[in-house]
Amino acid sequence: MFASCSQQGATGPAGPQGPAGANGVSGLTTNGYTVSSASWTPSGSEYYVATTQTIPLTDVAVVYYSINSGNSYSPLPATSVFAYGDYLTFSYSNTGALTLWYTPNPSASVPGGVLINVVDIPPSVQNSRPNTNWENASEIQYFPEVQAALHNTNNK
Repeated sequence: MFASCSQQGATGPAGPQGPAGANGVSGLTTNGYTVSSASWTPSGSEYYVATTQTIPLTDVAVVYYSINSGNSYSPLPATSVFAYGDYLTFSYSNTGALTLWYTPNPSASVPGGVLINVVDIPPSVQNSRPNTNWENASEIQYFPEVQAALHNTNNK
């Protein structure tokens, strides 16, 4: 015995849009920081800022910086951000604690007024884009949901 069904009549209207996700962007969480020059702690030839941000180990963190009042954000890691040859990056530990790292060139001082925006991407969003290199923040920054999270229409 076989059973089947088929649609009878016209398709009804679309349902209402679902609720917005965290920070108004479906599935993503963002946190912003302003890093002053006094925030950096020396560690050998580098400096670091231990943030209060914790990333669940199943999630991907992509970190962006802005030095122009948040008008546009660029992905980390980055070189020659404030002075030729410097390096700005981030790491997160096996506990998920996020740390920013800055390596200045020998003649530069630590920067201040840096806006940092951390985008936390959970597995549900990762699974919706199976061919994405989640280690490449430059690729991820163009996703509409990340653009919306950064409020950044300048990098399209």
